[in-house]
Amino acid sequence: IANKGISSTDAHAKEWVSSAIQDFNNVGDLPGTQIDLFKSIDGARFGASLEGNACSGSFICTGFSTPQHEPTIGFTLPHFQVTCGTQTYFGPDVNHFSGFDS
Repeated sequence: IANKGISSTDAHAKEWVSSAIQDFNNVGDLPGTQIDLFKSIDGARFGASLEGNACSGSFICTGFSTPQHEPTIGFTLPHFQVTCGTQTYFGPDVNHFSGFDS
């Protein structure tokens, strides 16, 4: 459903359920958790800390668990870690493995 676009969601949902509700939230409508990313010294691994807690390694960046607007960094996107078979992706593209051109 997500890969085919929001306009056809109702029609596709009715194949599985009797009713569907669509909702939309603007950036900043939902509270978010601050997530700081760190990488290991050798750069082979990364870790995340929540709400400013300490984590070992070199600081990479700060983001949030929901889309937000921060005056110093602008608009933020949530990031996802997805593993598909032997491949792993970390980043904001929820459709990374779908073949859908996002």
